[in-house]
Amino acid sequence: MYYSALTPVSDAVYARLQASPDLVAAAVGGIWDDVPQNPVFPFVNYEVQSREQRGLGVGSLPEIELRTSVWSEFGGVRGAQEINRLIIAALRDQPIPIDPTLYVTCGWTVHDDSIPLPDTELNGIKVHTLVSIFRIYVEEIQP
Repeated sequence: MYYSALTPVSDAVYARLQASPDLVAAAVGGIWDDVPQNPVFPFVNYEVQSREQRGLGVGSLPEIELRTSVWSEFGGVRGAQEINRLIIAALRDQPIPIDPTLYVTCGWTVHDDSIPLPDTELNGIKVHTLVSIFRIYVEEIQP
Protein backbone atom coordinates (compact mmCIF):
# COMPACT_ATOMS: atom_id res chain seq x y z
CA MET A 1 0.00 0.00 0.00
CA TYR A 2 1.23 3.47 -0.84
CA TYR A 3 -0.82 5.48 1.76
CA SER A 4 -0.67 8.77 -0.13
CA ALA A 5 -1.74 9.55 -3.65
CA LEU A 6 0.05 12.91 -3.76
CA THR A 7 3.31 11.80 -5.38
CA PRO A 8 1.77 9.46 -7.98
CA VAL A 9 -0.86 12.07 -8.89
CA SER A 10 1.74 14.84 -9.04
CA ASP A 11 3.89 12.71 -11.35
CA ALA A 12 0.86 11.96 -13.56
CA VAL A 13 -0.16 15.63 -13.75
CA TYR A 14 3.37 16.58 -14.75
CA ALA A 15 3.36 13.90 -17.47
CA ARG A 16 -0.03 15.09 -18.79
CA LEU A 17 1.08 18.74 -18.92
CA GLN A 18 4.42 17.87 -20.54
CA ALA A 19 2.55 15.87 -23.19
CA SER A 20 1.04 19.10 -24.58
CA PRO A 21 3.57 20.53 -27.05
CA ASP A 22 1.63 23.80 -27.32
CA LEU A 23 1.70 24.26 -23.55
CA VAL A 24 5.39 23.41 -23.28
CA ALA A 25 6.15 25.90 -26.08
CA ALA A 26 4.04 28.68 -24.49
CA ALA A 27 5.35 28.20 -20.93
CA VAL A 28 8.96 28.93 -21.87
CA GLY A 29 9.95 29.09 -18.18
CA GLY A 30 8.86 25.51 -17.68
CA ILE A 31 6.33 23.52 -15.70
CA TRP A 32 7.23 23.09 -12.04
CA ASP A 33 5.83 21.63 -8.83
CA ASP A 34 7.31 24.64 -7.01
CA VAL A 35 7.95 28.28 -7.90
CA PRO A 36 11.55 28.52 -9.16
CA GLN A 37 13.90 30.81 -7.24
CA ASN A 38 15.02 32.67 -10.39
CA PRO A 39 12.21 32.01 -12.86
CA VAL A 40 11.98 32.66 -16.56
CA PHE A 41 8.53 33.98 -17.47
CA PRO A 42 5.98 32.77 -18.32
CA PHE A 43 6.00 29.56 -16.31
CA VAL A 44 3.49 27.17 -14.76
CA ASN A 45 3.55 25.64 -11.33
CA TYR A 46 1.13 23.18 -9.80
CA GLU A 47 0.37 21.67 -6.43
CA VAL A 48 -1.86 18.86 -5.21
CA GLN A 49 -3.62 18.18 -1.95
CA SER A 50 -5.69 15.20 -0.92
CA ARG A 51 -8.92 14.59 0.95
CA GLU A 52 -10.11 11.08 1.73
CA GLN A 53 -13.59 10.25 0.34
CA ARG A 54 -13.82 6.50 0.98
CA GLY A 55 -16.56 6.55 3.58
CA LEU A 56 -16.61 3.58 5.97
CA GLY A 57 -15.02 1.02 3.66
CA VAL A 58 -11.40 -0.07 3.47
CA GLY A 59 -8.73 1.11 1.12
CA SER A 60 -8.49 4.65 -0.13
CA LEU A 61 -10.49 6.90 -2.46
CA PRO A 62 -8.76 10.28 -2.34
CA GLU A 63 -10.22 13.37 -3.92
CA ILE A 64 -7.25 15.34 -5.19
CA GLU A 65 -7.43 19.10 -5.55
CA LEU A 66 -5.02 20.25 -8.23
CA ARG A 67 -4.12 23.93 -8.47
CA THR A 68 -2.23 25.18 -11.48
CA SER A 69 -0.79 28.69 -11.57
CA VAL A 70 0.37 30.61 -14.62
CA TRP A 71 2.93 33.32 -13.85
CA SER A 72 3.43 35.94 -16.57
CA GLU A 73 5.22 39.28 -16.66
CA PHE A 74 3.74 40.38 -19.97
CA GLY A 75 1.49 43.46 -20.04
CA GLY A 76 -2.09 42.52 -19.30
CA VAL A 77 -3.35 39.05 -18.54
CA ARG A 78 -3.88 37.82 -22.09
CA GLY A 79 -0.65 35.78 -22.12
CA ALA A 80 -1.54 34.07 -18.84
CA GLN A 81 -5.07 33.41 -20.10
CA GLU A 82 -3.76 31.66 -23.22
CA ILE A 83 -1.43 29.43 -21.23
CA ASN A 84 -4.26 28.69 -18.79
CA ARG A 85 -6.47 27.72 -21.74
CA LEU A 86 -3.80 25.23 -22.80
CA ILE A 87 -3.61 23.79 -19.27
CA ILE A 88 -7.38 23.31 -19.20
CA ALA A 89 -7.28 21.69 -22.65
CA ALA A 90 -4.58 19.28 -21.45
CA LEU A 91 -6.37 18.27 -18.24
CA ARG A 92 -10.14 18.78 -18.43
CA ASP A 93 -12.19 15.66 -19.12
CA GLN A 94 -9.03 13.54 -19.36
CA PRO A 95 -7.81 10.69 -17.18
CA ILE A 96 -4.35 11.23 -15.74
CA PRO A 97 -1.62 8.67 -16.52
CA ILE A 98 -1.17 7.47 -12.92
CA ASP A 99 0.89 4.40 -12.03
CA PRO A 100 -1.69 1.58 -12.41
CA THR A 101 0.07 -0.57 -9.81
CA LEU A 102 -0.80 2.04 -7.15
CA TYR A 103 -4.05 3.76 -8.19
CA VAL A 104 -6.67 3.90 -10.90
CA THR A 105 -8.48 7.06 -11.92
CA CYS A 106 -12.18 7.24 -11.13
CA GLY A 107 -13.56 9.27 -13.99
CA TRP A 108 -11.93 12.22 -15.63
CA THR A 109 -10.31 15.40 -14.39
CA VAL A 110 -12.89 18.08 -13.52
CA HIS A 111 -12.11 21.78 -14.01
CA ASP A 112 -13.83 23.80 -11.28
CA ASP A 113 -12.50 27.37 -11.37
CA SER A 114 -10.07 29.81 -12.94
CA ILE A 115 -9.20 32.74 -10.70
CA PRO A 116 -7.02 35.73 -11.56
CA LEU A 117 -5.01 36.87 -8.56
CA PRO A 118 -4.05 40.49 -7.91
CA ASP A 119 -0.75 41.50 -9.50
CA THR A 120 2.22 40.78 -7.27
CA GLU A 121 5.99 40.92 -7.34
CA LEU A 122 8.25 37.92 -7.70
CA ASN A 123 11.95 38.72 -7.27
CA GLY A 124 11.20 42.38 -7.94
CA ILE A 125 9.24 41.72 -11.14
CA LYS A 126 5.54 42.61 -11.45
CA VAL A 127 3.67 39.44 -12.44
CA HIS A 128 0.16 38.36 -13.29
CA THR A 129 -1.00 35.04 -11.84
CA LEU A 130 -3.95 32.99 -13.02
CA VAL A 131 -4.93 29.96 -10.91
CA SER A 132 -7.10 27.06 -12.06
CA ILE A 133 -8.56 24.47 -9.73
CA PHE A 134 -9.27 20.88 -10.76
CA ARG A 135 -10.61 17.75 -9.02
CA ILE A 136 -9.22 14.27 -9.62
CA TYR A 137 -10.47 11.07 -7.97
CA VAL A 138 -8.24 8.03 -7.71
CA GLU A 139 -8.77 4.64 -6.08
CA GLU A 140 -6.01 2.75 -4.34
CA ILE A 141 -5.18 -0.66 -5.75
CA GLN A 142 -5.57 -3.28 -3.00
CA PRO A 143 -2.78 -5.89 -2.74
